Amino acid sequence: MPSPLQLVADEKHSWWWGERVYITVTAAVGCFLGVSLAQRADAVALQQAYGEFQLEAQQLNSHYSPERVTTDGWDATQQAWQALFPNIMVVLCFLHVVLGVQCLCRRTSQVFKAATDKLWHLYHSPNRRQFGQRLRRLVEWTQRTDNALPDKARQKLLTLATKAQLYLTTHKRIAPVIRWIG
Repeated sequence: MPSPLQLVADEKHSWWWGERVYITVTAAVGCFLGVSLAQRADAVALQQAYGEFQLEAQQLNSHYSPERVTTDGWDATQQAWQALFPNIMVVLCFLHVVLGVQCLCRRTSQVFKAATDKLWHLYHSPNRRQFGQRLRRLVEWTQRTDNALPDKARQKLLTLATKAQLYLTTHKRIAPVIRWIG
């Protein structure tokens, strides 16, 4: 089997002997490729933990360098992957945006449904042009005051617009994996 060029990476917060730790997970093609433990959630600690995956992968293929990694948007995770593989393209996980906005809109079911529908409509854009148009409509809706959107959710949606390029690169082959571990 060839080495996967598109990965998904995420950290799960947990406890080990009473201390908070971060379990780093690397996955692709429906399978876990690497799992490690980081004592902190900063770029240096995450680079060391994800570096175990890099070491093992390069032991199998000394020229291994993945093209893309989908992450949740945590800056330290992105920095760790870019340090390990300087040519890697970091893609932000759209599911994390949807879940984050939903969490902020839970108290108002109509806003929850409207925001969720608009986000998935954006995600399912058939091309970059449609994505741009749908994103502009979402921003317009977000800026209106008559939609009862909580301020934190409004800010999260506006931040989505500033990072649009990092979502446009999502590759359909990794979307099932994102849903699986997200």
